[in-house]
Amino acid sequence: MREKMRWERSLLWLAAAVLAVVLGIGATLALGSRVDASDADVKRVAEEKMALCMEAIRGYKEEEGLELAEEDLFETGLLGDRLTGLTTTLGILEAKRTSAATVMAALAVELLTEAGVKAGDTIGAGFSGSFPGLNLALLCACDAMGVRCIYMASIGASSYGANQPELTFPEMACRLAEDGLISDYPAAVSAGGEMDVGTDMDQDDLASVWEQLSRWEVLRIEIEDYPENLSYRQGIYEADGPLSCFVGVGGGLVTAGHGETDLGQGVIAPDRVGPITEKSGLLERYSASGIPVIQLLNIKKLVADYGLPYDPEEPAEIGASALYYEMSYPAGPALLGIGAALFCLVGYRRQKRRERRAICEEDSEMAVEMVSED
Repeated sequence: MREKMRWERSLLWLAAAVLAVVLGIGATLALGSRVDASDADVKRVAEEKMALCMEAIRGYKEEEGLELAEEDLFETGLLGDRLTGLTTTLGILEAKRTSAATVMAALAVELLTEAGVKAGDTIGAGFSGSFPGLNLALLCACDAMGVRCIYMASIGASSYGANQPELTFPEMACRLAEDGLISDYPAAVSAGGEMDVGTDMDQDDLASVWEQLSRWEVLRIEIEDYPENLSYRQGIYEADGPLSCFVGVGGGLVTAGHGETDLGQGVIAPDRVGPITEKSGLLERYSASGIPVIQLLNIKKLVADYGLPYDPEEPAEIGASALYYEMSYPAGPALLGIGAALFCLVGYRRQKRRERRAICEEDSEMAVEMVSED
């Protein structure tokens, strides 16, 4: 009976300690409040800039006699056709719709900040035409942050990307730069697609695009040899000094490589890749060189990681996404709960000491009685 009472008292002390911690943490979570993220203003500027770019692109399409795609539910102007002569691979419509939103510019600010990029830095970027929304988002984020972006773009695109010969992503970028909506023209343009020279594309369509781009005298990269292509691009990226970060958008051959390495999505810390091989792309090479890289390809995973919806039914308002807020929690309730739990544990320990003393005294009395009987 006495042993049962001791066990029950011990259980009560321990249960009280656990309850104190649970109540303290629960009160802390319940009393949490949302506060503006420290970079909320920068994100809003980036989104607003991207909205202006999207409006301009809709105007460019109208000038070219291009109707907005039926699948472009929010009339962003950033979705192309399912198949054209410039389509390199099949793409996922829901991913393209998700990426064609101004909130992607706020996400780009978040990613660059997470990678340690700050005002005055220079980053490099490799763009395919598959995600024109993400390409624009990064450029608008860089402008809002005061970051220089040296970028190279390819003409080819997967389904529903910028695959219309009348208005490819390189031309979108040149027009936007000409209109003063983004800071920089592409540093260079390649065909993309097979071997980065577009042998899998309609050659008449490709020739037409090159003719249109000649208006801006863009630097053309037409290097079929893979190692030579890599070296040539790195020379352009690093002509003015080392980069602070490298960003790859889409699955372009030279940017993403053609090996089996899965770098993951979003920000990738330096040195997270294995040995560099002849198949490694710029993302792997720059990561191995010791700088952070950002990969934007698996859109479903990317938005899930940052609390954004995938293929939403309604367009998000500027400044309304989860990227604009941080949670602030009061420390008092949790500390009080921990203090109460420590008090209970001290009480439990004292109880165990008293019990051991009592047992020792009982044993001594029994020993004395046994000696007396003898």
